[in-house]
Amino acid sequence: MYIRQTTTRRKKDGSNYQSYRLVDSTRIGNKVKQRTLLNLGTGFSLPHEQWGDLTNRIESILHHQPSLLAVDARIEAEAQRIAGNLLKPNIGLNASEVSAAMGTIMGRMAAPGSELSTHRWHWYLMAAVSRAAEKCLQAMPVKQPRSGRWLKL
Repeated sequence: MYIRQTTTRRKKDGSNYQSYRLVDSTRIGNKVKQRTLLNLGTGFSLPHEQWGDLTNRIESILHHQPSLLAVDARIEAEAQRIAGNLLKPNIGLNASEVSAAMGTIMGRMAAPGSELSTHRWHWYLMAAVSRAAEKCLQAMPVKQPRSGRWLKL
């Protein structure tokens, strides 16, 4: 495991910028395959001399091995952050899909049954939340805006 610095050219203005990647290499037969594990981005600011210590610490965290020697606090914090990103499951869902999946799971736990009963439970729940929000808005006093016109909710 090592950190690779790459130079990329911007298409708009032709300027170059540096980005950093955590790369793992494995030998398969006579060939060495390199795989990018994590894009560290352009804001990676650890000095080049400490990259080896960082990758060693990341590997020890991933293999659940305690550090025998004292590690610099900055290296330890960065290693914990990167290892956490590597261990985080990537299931390929966006935020709305995760919300839908969580709603389905919670619906199945709250009202076990078929998919249709889960859908009905969710619909009734959303309708109740909507009615409660509407009552709260109706109970709020109407305030006069600075322009002098009254607003009705």
